[in-house]
Amino acid sequence: MQYASRTGEQAIRLLWYLAGVVSTIVGSWTASKIHVYHDNRKLHHDDLKQKVLTPIRDCLQTVYSKLVRHLSPVVTEDWGKVSLRRGSTVTDQQEILGPFLKVGDPRSAIEASLDQALLEDGAQNHYGPLLAEWRRFSNSWSQHARRCEAWVSEIAAQILEKSGLPPHLAPAGQPYVMHLRLACYVYMRLLELPARALRKEHPEQSWWRLVDDATLAAGSEARIDKLIQLLNEIVETERGTTLKIRQEASDLNGELGSLIRKFSLAVAERRLRGRCRLARFL
Repeated sequence: MQYASRTGEQAIRLLWYLAGVVSTIVGSWTASKIHVYHDNRKLHHDDLKQKVLTPIRDCLQTVYSKLVRHLSPVVTEDWGKVSLRRGSTVTDQQEILGPFLKVGDPRSAIEASLDQALLEDGAQNHYGPLLAEWRRFSNSWSQHARRCEAWVSEIAAQILEKSGLPPHLAPAGQPYVMHLRLACYVYMRLLELPARALRKEHPEQSWWRLVDDATLAAGSEARIDKLIQLLNEIVETERGTTLKIRQEASDLNGELGSLIRKFSLAVAERRLRGRCRLARFL
């Protein structure tokens, strides 16, 4: 009986010992998993900040801020491919180059620079409302920028039609008008962006010219005088549209300020919102 009793006590002690060892192992494993889990969440949070939140916030603060307040021109003239020459031979230049209106819309550039997997994860699991608000603002700005482009394009059409001068791709030595650049000039004057006064010049044995840094039009003195009068008339008649553009931009600027503050708060947060498969406990 005493032997059996001692054997039972030893068995109980062994079981307690084994239970202690198991609990220690389980506790250590659990603590390790918790530590790894929190490290993974922190790394994931840092990745989201560096590759999604901060680039968007910085773009809003720098690029968008100037465009929305029309401190940088939303519409400018550029030079490049405007069409393709159909039926061209292999020895012909296929692309037709010329001037075109370029719109200041950084949306596609900023989206292309972001980590797409993290952007999708952030939208689905962590910052859904914030990123949705950013996309709504981007859409609103794109619409505003396209309206500005359409407005400047209409001004350019007026200049080309009423000036009586051909577009500036006319044969060398012939009269012309750079109607797109002059339309951008009118836009900049109306939005009070830096724009030098135009000058009327008459070089020897040449057409009269309207110039700033470059020659914007060339033709007879009567044509240049008519063009100057036309530009002044357009500036006066387009002031009403300018007020609408400014009001729309002011509303967008209010939205932009609120959005920048929200992104700055998200970047400053120390804890990751929500859960996802990229930072799992098991």
